[in-house]
Amino acid sequence: GAGVALTCASYNGPIPAWGEVELRVDLYSDMCGIFRDRLIVQVMGLPQVVIPVVGKVTGEAVRFEGATLGLNLVGETPSLDFGDVLLRGPAQNRSLRVANYSPWPMQVTWRLLESAPASGQNLVTLSSTVGPDGTIAYSVTAVEPEEAKLGDTPFTLERAVTVIPPHKTKAINISCACDAPAHHANYLVGQVAVLPKDAVIPGEETAADKGKGVSEALQMEDAEDADVAILQGQLTGHKLVSMEQLVVGMRCEATSARLETDSSKHLKWICSTSHDHKTHPSYVKEINLSNRGRCNQTFSLSVHLPFTIESTSCTAPIHPLLPPPLGADSLTRPQMFTLPPNDTVVVRVRFNLPAKHRTSRTVDDAHLFGELKAVFENEEVQVMQLEALIIHPSLQVAPAELNFQTLHVESTSRVTICLTNAAYADASWSIVHAPRMTTLTTSLNTRSGTLAGTQKPQGPEDDVEAFSFHPPSGHIKGTAHRPTRPAVQMVTVEFHPKVNHAYRSRFKIEIESGRQEFIYLEGCGSYDENMEPGGSSGVIRDHPGMHPAMSGVLAPVLPNEEAIGAERGARPPPETLPSWYDMDKAMAPQHLTSFTLQTGFAPATGVWEAPRP
Repeated sequence: GAGVALTCASYNGPIPAWGEVELRVDLYSDMCGIFRDRLIVQVMGLPQVVIPVVGKVTGEAVRFEGATLGLNLVGETPSLDFGDVLLRGPAQNRSLRVANYSPWPMQVTWRLLESAPASGQNLVTLSSTVGPDGTIAYSVTAVEPEEAKLGDTPFTLERAVTVIPPHKTKAINISCACDAPAHHANYLVGQVAVLPKDAVIPGEETAADKGKGVSEALQMEDAEDADVAILQGQLTGHKLVSMEQLVVGMRCEATSARLETDSSKHLKWICSTSHDHKTHPSYVKEINLSNRGRCNQTFSLSVHLPFTIESTSCTAPIHPLLPPPLGADSLTRPQMFTLPPNDTVVVRVRFNLPAKHRTSRTVDDAHLFGELKAVFENEEVQVMQLEALIIHPSLQVAPAELNFQTLHVESTSRVTICLTNAAYADASWSIVHAPRMTTLTTSLNTRSGTLAGTQKPQGPEDDVEAFSFHPPSGHIKGTAHRPTRPAVQMVTVEFHPKVNHAYRSRFKIEIESGRQEFIYLEGCGSYDENMEPGGSSGVIRDHPGMHPAMSGVLAPVLPNEEAIGAERGARPPPETLPSWYDMDKAMAPQHLTSFTLQTGFAPATGVWEAPRP
């Protein structure tokens, strides 16, 4: 029961004449101390012989167990890593298990130190000072690390003293909570003492233990100074010696709560009103929020209109305190998650198009902002900016005004206009007649003239049948599909007057959910064939897109029009040479080769000579 056992390999047997018998004696111990016993040898016919057996056992009868999260027993000093701890967050707890391998009850007194305790190489500190007379004085001081103050360390022990029964294990609870972002490192040192075998174990008291006080620790000899000679005067006995103290280094990193996104700081939606806001993918974005720290992060996600959380996908379960919401407020109601390290939650955020932008009454682009807010359990708030750009389709018309001049009533004039979509959104367009609104004065004058029997008032006639468009409608894609070159649609405008009268009409280009554009057309009909510009072809010579070297109707000036023409696939226009250009002079050779006879410079005369026959 003292913590030591002696065994002999053989307890009886013969000894040959003039011979020797080797006996192996084994010492088993699970306790530190000095032990003395005796081996009695009895030989038949000879006196009894007593052989003293002594031994000194040092080491650790109390050790840390490895079944603790973050405990590393590899190395000279064990270490306990708490990892990242959230600022002002819930305390992180670790249960450090300590095992007693001896038959004695052990008492461990714990202390938190600022630095490592003295051991091995850092027992003393050598310092030197230089006096006024130049003499050097040396001083040696023992290394005594200061104890960590309660406000300076994030670590807290549940109990300062732990009593461990024989051959059992006890756990000491350590909590870590940080209030300032910093790196913390402290050392937990446990001084081991031996209690009497009848000591009362806290938490295991019986009825017979009532009234007993706290047992005092037994006196132990110093392990380094103790020698086996202290038991010289005893036949058998033991003396306990001091044991090595338990040391474990603890560290933690206080960090702020934060989620990493897979995109830029501002998450931007670019939405076109020409797309269906309920089904088009441009109105929905998936945001990946990752926990790059080393601790679990519990947070809630919420957005405000016009943004809503459509769905979330995460390998970690939704926080149990907030079940999945059911109801109309489920789109904007906060959702809580507990995200383990290196895990990700995918949030599908939808941009809801405001009602006023769903009709053609509002055609101005809008810039809206929102926030995706993550509120953590330590009351920290992370705000991710959301940005939505509402783009209404629009078209550029060139030219927007056309004057067909005078044209024979049996002729048709054709002019091509260009519709360009330089906006991001697709444009679905159609051309309809948009008559000018008559004023009250004009209406009264027309009514009075009619009643008086006079002729129709002079002025341009707004006849929708005098003008036609081919094609009258279409769809032009935006720059989202053609980012380097906007899409173009060529529309042919035909003018075919009926009578010799002036015509003036206004047509509107209706764009679905976009700003409307207007085209103003005018021309004049005539019965005089000499007034017909271009005859039946109806060429308008003063058209801004007309090339002087080509015949036919051209579109507005396009890039490289001189080389390829306004119409795709048309032959290039003939080149006209200026009057000062001399073809014969240009074709004359300007240098001398072995295959041609050309004018050359004669070094002997210093003049240019004509070619020889």
